[in-house]
Amino acid sequence: MEPTSTPSAADAERGAHLACAPVREWVRLFVAGGGGAGDAAPRRHLSECDACAAFYREAVRAAACIGRERRLEREAAAKALRHRRLRRFAFGARSTRTGRLARLRTLIYPALFCVLAFSLANPVRFEPLARLEILGGPVHASEAALASAPPTGEATLALGELCATGNGGRARIHIGASNLELLGHTAVLLESCRRPRVRLVAGSVIAEGSWQVTSAAGVVRIEQGRARVSLEGGELACESLGGVVTRIDARGREVLSH
Repeated sequence: MEPTSTPSAADAERGAHLACAPVREWVRLFVAGGGGAGDAAPRRHLSECDACAAFYREAVRAAACIGRERRLEREAAAKALRHRRLRRFAFGARSTRTGRLARLRTLIYPALFCVLAFSLANPVRFEPLARLEILGGPVHASEAALASAPPTGEATLALGELCATGNGGRARIHIGASNLELLGHTAVLLESCRRPRVRLVAGSVIAEGSWQVTSAAGVVRIEQGRARVSLEGGELACESLGGVVTRIDARGREVLSH
């Protein structure tokens, strides 16, 4: 009779790696805005595997860093454009007129330089700030937001940054009188604060006030109302809880009412 073989530690480690590999591929698609968000098995695995949960947090932080770098590049480009326009205005083509116009330029130049110096030192923020309220559970955003917020508290969320909740996590984004609540296993990308707009990567949100929720499957617009918007398995679902809610997708335009 042959002896019964028992799995070695190497075999167990190889089996764990095979179990984690598809989950980590799902995490990469999830953070990049791809499909697969409706699969319950990867979510359950994340709540049970510390290594994959850490991989998920690092992936979210990396996406947030990329969004922050893109925002800084846009701000630098806008500042350089303002600088060029002011210089072009101050040192434009010389006029053939003399007398009063020459004296007027002599008075304007110092004022223009003062305005230029002030604008470069204090760039004007045209967009209102977005406040991130952490209600509980795992919430992952930019490192700056997490560093400036206690486990339950508030932080500032910048344009282009990703905010994601884990299993049982909840958070709320405030922009003026409008707010957006993120339920568990949800990821959104902040796209605009002037007219509150987010891109729903996966999961479910409850929007109150005036919002535009974009996604790979369609767009939902809420005008001074309240709605629940979900993106599961590539399908966009919307439930009107009050006000004027419009859903636009491949099937056309639909106005929902409570």
